[in-house]
Amino acid sequence: MTTATGHTQAICAKKVIGTNVNDHAGKKIGQVEDVVLDKKSNYIMFAIVSFVGLFGMNAKYHPIPWASLDYDGTAYRDRAYKYYDAPRYW
Repeated sequence: MTTATGHTQAICAKKVIGTNVNDHAGKKIGQVEDVVLDKKSNYIMFAIVSFVGLFGMNAKYHPIPWASLDYDGTAYRDRAYKYYDAPRYW
């Protein structure tokens, strides 16, 4: 289904993999390494997120339930529009 801006609500897995994972304050805490699909329901079960240790070493991988993650592309959009003081279309 198309959104008001002409985009769809769907996204390819290859675009999700590598996406930064941020805490509620906006600080990067890891990145999506892979997604795990439920073969019977056709839903995404988990995002495998890497959390990097001190000095970028000793990465640990944890499955985070997909429903626990928020996809927030609007935060970047809002910062960019504010930085350039551009008129908003929404």
